[in-house]
Amino acid sequence: MSDWKRGLIIFTILFIIASASVSAATIYGTVYDFELNRADAVRISINTTPEQQLIAVNGRYTFTVPPGHYELKAQQQLSGLSAEATESIIIEKDGSYVRDIILYPQIDGEENITDNVSDMSGTIFDDEEQSSRAFTWTVIGVMLIILVILAYRVNKVLQRLSTHLVKQEKTENNTEVKEIQPAETIKPVTQATAVQPETKIISPEVTPASSQTAESIPQELQQVIEFIKTQEGRTTQKDIRKQFPLSEAKISLMIADLENRKIVEKIKKGRGNIIILKEMKNNGS
Repeated sequence: MSDWKRGLIIFTILFIIASASVSAATIYGTVYDFELNRADAVRISINTTPEQQLIAVNGRYTFTVPPGHYELKAQQQLSGLSAEATESIIIEKDGSYVRDIILYPQIDGEENITDNVSDMSGTIFDDEEQSSRAFTWTVIGVMLIILVILAYRVNKVLQRLSTHLVKQEKTENNTEVKEIQPAETIKPVTQATAVQPETKIISPEVTPASSQTAESIPQELQQVIEFIKTQEGRTTQKDIRKQFPLSEAKISLMIADLENRKIVEKIKKGRGNIIILKEMKNNGS
């Protein structure tokens, strides 16, 4: 074989290897159990060629794959009980892809066991619906109270302004009466010589717009943001409630405030919520 043929073959092999290494994407995420706690000792596999497998430590996993259509399978065996889950993902181009997995317990038995599980799930969803309604009515009540307080304060300001204008008008009238001398002859007032009293319009003090736009993040919200950062930018609402000794309703209001500020994103997963810090998510993707 001549040297130029050998060089062409080597160049072709190197080109194929370089193309395969460039067109690769990273899939990573966290595995949770049915109660949204991080699952440990979970076997995770992906149907690449050849198949990749690993044991997730503290629920974390990472795979590097080329573009394609894949299935992630997670399995856990603890004390004779098994839990597993399957997630599909399509990789269209290079980059980082986040896919969290929730394990669901596998129960083999008679039909009555399945019925009991279905009844329990229905009860759980009913409780969540009632909690959501209670939260909605609480928010409506708070808004009504705020509107009543604002209306009361506006009424007070208008009353003070009206009283001030009346007092000022009386003061100006008294001043004009004192300026008239008794010895002077009062001439008839014509349209040309009529003196119109000066009218002063007192407008309420306007607050500069620059002072209204400088809205700062409260300290309690900043503490929640710092906690999410320590969890690599993603955690569950349950973990936040464990970290901060506040009520469930208060935690929900804080997370809703962070959502309105476009700081975090809340994803519904099973019976709970996963909270993702947007700035770290954008940096990852």
